[in-house]
Amino acid sequence: MILYFYIQKRKNMAEILKFVYAMILFLSLFIDAAKYIYRKPSFFSRLHECEQDGDCPEIVSYPLVLRCIGYNCVVVNSQE
Repeated sequence: MILYFYIQKRKNMAEILKFVYAMILFLSLFIDAAKYIYRKPSFFSRLHECEQDGDCPEIVSYPLVLRCIGYNCVVVNSQE
């Protein structure tokens, strides 16, 4: 009888460990996806580095302009 409870306890412990591992995996994937979705630098700002506003290409239309902020070309609204 004691052996039965010991075996049952080990099965439950294995199920708990599987659940914990699955939760860790799920949460790590969720955190990585959230980092990818909510990252701040845009695709454009990583492609164009600059030292002054004149280094940024003029490819956006009014009222948006490209400004050199932190050595990256960033799209800003010129009316603000």
